[in-house]
Amino acid sequence: DAQRRDRLADCASWLDVAEEVVVLDHHVLATSDIDATELIVEQVGATATVVAEMLDKENVPITEEDATLLGLGIHADTGSLTFEATTPRDAKALAYCLEKGASQKVLAEYCNPSLTAEQRDVIARGMRDAVSVVSEGLTVSRVHVECAEYTPGMATCAKDVLDLTDSDVLLMAVSYVHGKKNPYRHVSVIGRAKPVKGVDLSSVLRRTLGGGGHPKAASAAFRMDQEVRGGDDAMRDTDKDATSESKDEDDEDQDACVAAREDIEACRAAGDVEGILDALVRAIVQTQIPPQKTARDVMRRANRVVSAPPDMTMGELGDLLERNDHRSCPVISRRGGRDGTDASDAGGTLLGVVSITEVDVAAIKGQLDRPVSGYMKLRVAVAPDTPVSECERILVEQGEGCIPVVENFDAPRREWRMAGLVTRATILKTHEYYRSRRLSAEPRGGMEKKEGDAASSSGGGENARDLETASIDATKFPPGLVPGEVPRAPRVTFDEHLFFSQDELDKVRVPTKGAFDSLKDLAENAPRAGPKTSGTETDASSS
Repeated sequence: DAQRRDRLADCASWLDVAEEVVVLDHHVLATSDIDATELIVEQVGATATVVAEMLDKENVPITEEDATLLGLGIHADTGSLTFEATTPRDAKALAYCLEKGASQKVLAEYCNPSLTAEQRDVIARGMRDAVSVVSEGLTVSRVHVECAEYTPGMATCAKDVLDLTDSDVLLMAVSYVHGKKNPYRHVSVIGRAKPVKGVDLSSVLRRTLGGGGHPKAASAAFRMDQEVRGGDDAMRDTDKDATSESKDEDDEDQDACVAAREDIEACRAAGDVEGILDALVRAIVQTQIPPQKTARDVMRRANRVVSAPPDMTMGELGDLLERNDHRSCPVISRRGGRDGTDASDAGGTLLGVVSITEVDVAAIKGQLDRPVSGYMKLRVAVAPDTPVSECERILVEQGEGCIPVVENFDAPRREWRMAGLVTRATILKTHEYYRSRRLSAEPRGGMEKKEGDAASSSGGGENARDLETASIDATKFPPGLVPGEVPRAPRVTFDEHLFFSQDELDKVRVPTKGAFDSLKDLAENAPRAGPKTSGTETDASSS
């Protein structure tokens, strides 16, 4: 899991006397200064994955203890298959370990081990002393924790501090005095980041402190009594490919890292660990934090937004939302004012927002004939230059389904004009969670078409499809659906005021007119049950 001598501590001396050296690693961008007999570097989430694949390929028998240890390695390096660097190969390797008898009890106990008293103290001090900088809507935090001696598990502590301080990027320096005869302060800088686009901690720590790791999880270690070996010094012993790759790096990023190295060296000479962290934070902000998108960049333009006039009835609004598959829409004033006679009123003023929830409430109260203006609300709106992160906070914390973007936000509210609309869908697209859209929405009518094809292919034709549909009970479904219509949630039964989930609605289709006619024919031709000869009353349910 390493390619450099300085990552091997006391074991580095073994390389000088070894007859054969095999390097197994998964840090593809790392550079190696080890004269290895064989160098195996695979782009996977865990080095244990490479080992498991080699054992599986060669059919090497392993014990349950071996499988458990490999499984622990995969869990630890991939965050139980949740880290960004995780690949399908890691999941297959973990499945291989389970097939070979890996103990789930051991995995559950050691994947999330209990924190020691020292680790809890480090986390508490990290939360208390963290200093944060907000840049482009992202929070970059740094903290220095001094320990009396070496304390294991600091990577776990850094991850906890990252989450508990609600930071997007965290740099945590852990230092302690090492040695008795010639004591010196040893510093480990641990970088952790959430899945933020553009942030590459491995690149910054490699060029400034000679560290390495992954884009969202990297580290570096150095002594305060020695010059920090980073940047060009760390690349000096690399092969030609790595050197050519380093030359292709952006000039501005390289200049920022060179300036950071100079500041780091000055702070190291002065014994200022916090100053070193500040220099790293400046380098990250300058080279890693991309400009944040605003509401103007992600909003749906006003001319593409489905809107409703204030005099539209709630029943008409429900049909409008259902036809367009929307959950809410803005209410925009008509040209000419309320009655259309005011020539001075150009219309287009944002009046409020109304959602399907209000439609359901109006249906329950029997007020579907009431105008939208009696139910609309305008709780929040944003300016076009509002950061996307603020829009997301509003959507999450206030439970809004959409946020109007107002072009003249500084004007009085009665004069607001909508420039666009920010929805949950547009916010999710900015995160770029998926490399490609693996699932595409099925076009409306697709389900009916497939069922129709299946019925016709079975030889039954239209009548067979009608009979098949007629066998489905539709009595539990909301009234008001036309024959053949597929119900869509949310829908309200006006007599019982019950809500049906989409899963329930997807299971049943409303029988078509042909199906009803078929049922009628069957009922008319069916033999009637006669009275029982035993003299007892006829059972209504059986007849």
